[in-house]
Amino acid sequence: MKTLIHKETNTEHLQIIRQVAWQLHLRYNLDVEDLYSEGTLQYLLKKDKYVKKENAKFSTYLWMVIKNSLINYIKEQIKMQCVVPVDDIVDLSEYPPTPVYKKHPLKETFICGCF
Repeated sequence: MKTLIHKETNTEHLQIIRQVAWQLHLRYNLDVEDLYSEGTLQYLLKKDKYVKKENAKFSTYLWMVIKNSLINYIKEQIKMQCVVPVDDIVDLSEYPPTPVYKKHPLKETFICGCF
């Protein structure tokens, strides 16, 4: 498979990933190494999907793809942090038990009187 990316430019691409990861680390206070790892993974998954256009450089494409992918990753991390079991939020021992409602059986006279 012929790719548009040469080995010499991989260091430049990794530098872009590092810059995006650092920028998002400062903004959202997440671990830089996690962001960099996720960015590198996204780079490997999406580098072959680049379609060369007239005025679009690969570095611009890479910056946008990595930033959007990392923002989606951050959103997933925030969702995971916000999900807390109910037992951790509310101490259920403070509340009385919920009354149990039982269905009363119908009397024979009521059933016979309806028909």
